[in-house]
Order: sequence, then C-alpha cells, then structure tokens
Amino acid sequence: MLGVSAAAANSSATLTAGIAGVVAGALSMAAGEYVSVSSQRDSEKLSGKKHEELVSPLQAALASAASFVIGGIIPIIAALVASDAFYSWTIVIFSVVALAASGAIGAVIGGGNRVVAALRVLIGGSLAMAITALIGHLVGSSL
Repeated sequence: MLGVSAAAANSSATLTAGIAGVVAGALSMAAGEYVSVSSQRDSEKLSGKKHEELVSPLQAALASAASFVIGGIIPIIAALVASDAFYSWTIVIFSVVALAASGAIGAVIGGGNRVVAALRVLIGGSLAMAITALIGHLVGSSL
C-alpha cells in the first residue's frame, strides 16, 4: 500500500491495492504451504521415515492464509481511518506497531526473547515498507 501511496495514487487506488494484495498474498501463502507440507510428506513416505505429523497440508494452508489476512488487514484499517493529510503516515504507524507486536507475540509463543524478536520483525518489516515506498515513488514520478 505504501508503494501505491508513494506513487501519488489517491486513497481509493491505495485501498484497492491493499485489499487485492491481501487476497493475492493469502492465496499465494496458502498454496505455498500446501505444496510445501505435501512435498515434505511425500519425501518422508519415500524415505520410509516415520514422523509424527503435526499438521496436514490443508491445515498448514489455512493457517498461513489466515495469518497473512490478519497481518494484511492492519494497513487496510489504517487506510480507512486515516485523514488525507496523514494517509501514508497512518499506514506506517499502524504497520510498525503491528510488526513489533507480532514479533513479541511470536517470541512469547516460541519461548524466545520478546524484545529481540520484536526488533527483528520491526526492522525487517520497516525495511520492506521503505523499499516498496521508494519503488512506488520512483515509478510514480516516472509515469
């Protein structure tokens, strides 16, 4: 969404891009998880190894899609509540808070260091947002 917004698109185009991105990303993540878990299961069958299966390919696909949708809704909510004057910054602030929170939550679930995990996700996600905004700005100014 930041890439589209940085290309000087209006809020309607940015919101449309956000919704389309969430749908496309969730479907892509679900398909990838399904294929990955299915391939792993096939490899284990061929090698004769017996592993206790934790998730089925369908469970992995649904979990991945749901996680993507939950994360992708945050900037969409930001776009819906943002004023025109602070549109992009509202998206950034909501997203940065959600990135830090998701890192900390993952650490709690996995038993890791919450601060380290929050910073890792925050830095990686912020870098990705900055790169997409830069690309949107460069492409938008050249069109």
